[in-house]
Amino acid sequence: MPPSHLFHRATTLLLFKLGLAFIAVCGSGDALADEQDFLAELPVVVSASRMPQNILNSPASVTIIDRDMIAASGLIEIPELLRLVPGFQVARATGRNFLVTYHGQEITFPSRLEVLVDGRSVYGNLLANVNWNAIGVQIEDIERIEVIRGPNAPVFGANALIATINIETRQPYDQEGHWVALQGGSNDYGRSLLRYARATERLAYRVTAAYETGAGYDAVDTRPDYDSFHLSNLAFRGNYSLDAQSQLDIQLGMTHGDPGTMHPGPELYMLNHEGGLNANYQLLRWTHTADDEHETYVQLTHNFTDQTDRFGLPPLSSLSGLSDAQLAALGLPPDQPLYYVYADGRSQRYDVEFQQRQPLQQHLRLAWGAGLRLDLLKSPALLGSTRNFENRSGRGFANVEWQPRDPLRVNLGMMLESNRYFDLFGSSRLALNYLVRPWLSLRSSASHTRRSPSLLDENWHYELTADNGQTIDSIVLSPGNLKTEKLTAYELGFTATYPKLHGHLDVKYFVERGYDLISYPRDTRIQDGLTQDGAEVISNDDRYVVRGAEGELRWQPTDGSLVALQYMRASSKSRQHRIVGEPAFRTRIATPDKLLSLLVSQRLPSKTQLSIAYYFSNAIKWLGDGDTIKPKDRIDLRIAHPLQAAPWNGQIEFIAQSIDGSEDEYVHENRADTRYLFKFELKAP
Repeated sequence: MPPSHLFHRATTLLLFKLGLAFIAVCGSGDALADEQDFLAELPVVVSASRMPQNILNSPASVTIIDRDMIAASGLIEIPELLRLVPGFQVARATGRNFLVTYHGQEITFPSRLEVLVDGRSVYGNLLANVNWNAIGVQIEDIERIEVIRGPNAPVFGANALIATINIETRQPYDQEGHWVALQGGSNDYGRSLLRYARATERLAYRVTAAYETGAGYDAVDTRPDYDSFHLSNLAFRGNYSLDAQSQLDIQLGMTHGDPGTMHPGPELYMLNHEGGLNANYQLLRWTHTADDEHETYVQLTHNFTDQTDRFGLPPLSSLSGLSDAQLAALGLPPDQPLYYVYADGRSQRYDVEFQQRQPLQQHLRLAWGAGLRLDLLKSPALLGSTRNFENRSGRGFANVEWQPRDPLRVNLGMMLESNRYFDLFGSSRLALNYLVRPWLSLRSSASHTRRSPSLLDENWHYELTADNGQTIDSIVLSPGNLKTEKLTAYELGFTATYPKLHGHLDVKYFVERGYDLISYPRDTRIQDGLTQDGAEVISNDDRYVVRGAEGELRWQPTDGSLVALQYMRASSKSRQHRIVGEPAFRTRIATPDKLLSLLVSQRLPSKTQLSIAYYFSNAIKWLGDGDTIKPKDRIDLRIAHPLQAAPWNGQIEFIAQSIDGSEDEYVHENRADTRYLFKFELKAP
């Protein structure tokens, strides 16, 4: 038997044994405290139902990444933190652009994942995905991340088809003072960050400024370097107390620079790259909290993104192999400048949302609300028109928690939405939680969720054209009138937790079926100008089924120590249409059948913190433009030592990533070599 198989069998057995030991210790009579104290100390989650619930009553599997875990990991990019969540796949497609998905099955620009920052959706319209470079938050300002592992559209709408990531930033009054951090390392990587926070009787605010630069991946063969990046970010968060029960939360931010190309592996014939990103956001939220059970808020948000990512092409005569005279006979200018575009346009989202949370009876709680949204997209290159495309949408939602009997809780969630493409569509989830012991809960759920096609999906019309309007090459076309994407999911699981042991265990078995999924088969019958190779025509032809089990074990046996183990085993079948009229492409590895991550951290008597992390993924076929990547391992190391010189205090860190050697990342042209990083930070009142 290969050593890797032995290792993963041993890991599975270890997870099982640790879980049994954890449950046994939790169940021992002398370990249990007073039930009220116990319940008060349980982790509380909000993103699973829009209501604060202890983790035993959550209707969905939840992973919480807190500040201790973020620091211990040594990870410096926010998307990479999702490597510490069971079932998530993360790939650095280019130097500063990441792909993040849950249970695989996504194309180059994943479109079915909702990401929130303090309740603000950062889902973008330009490529109908999450642009991690434009979310406007620094990893040092994050308090914690709630990850809902499973469909969550009944709570946050169509974009949350497969999962939800809710990033909560730190309150300004927790960060008072001046703070500076400097980072540097391999591949010309550098980062500087300045922060100032202050709190008065009624106002607390934080200002953070950051600058980041790097060379990206090393170029292979004769391929030029297209993924170097430099980004600047400025962010403000302020909390103003109107009275004892009401407050305003104000957030503003902007990002400027060049993140490099988003698309991995540009063709060898492509010339100079033109890239740029200008993004900004605003959030205003009024919250009225009468008590722990009654809360009302009204939230206004706006996101703006202007991005360019395009490559120059050689003269048309070089591309086509035709002479200037032959091109002239066809009415095509041989020397006209040409560009191949991956992204080029402006995207905006205006959103207003109202929510109220209240008890209806002693054992019945409700969170309900509604929202209106305006999405705008202007991209002459991708949409074939200079006009602004818009989509007005509305939504209404309700989540109910009912406790008909003492150990049983019923959670019901529903979201109804409408937009210019669909009069009305909905998503729903029913979950049952049974409290076997004060520390052990069984969970079952069933959900049916739907995602509406985006502005880009419905209107994509990308052609390479000459100045005289003649088509040179049709690339992506949408017929419009697409159907909603659909996902049906079932889950059985349990959660065991005990605050005195500073840990918990969560395990679930799941089945997910996606169908009517948007695909991009090439129709070779389309006469598309000079190239005559057809075009990708958007349709709803793809489908998949994934089933398996995943779990996580978190344990902090002593102050300054952490063990975090995440594991998934799954089997999948997916069908993706590549050529119109030909059999579909089928694969069983669009979801890897084994995933593992293990993070161990310990503080030494000298106060030095040592951390080691291990990540493993079995073979995966990244759909779209990705390659089949062989099974890969990654080992990271972090050493951190505190610095104290009153009134300053700080820390110095050394981080080594992928110390076990280089591996392919997303495409074979990307070689993730060992990466060394140094970080220095100081804080003063």
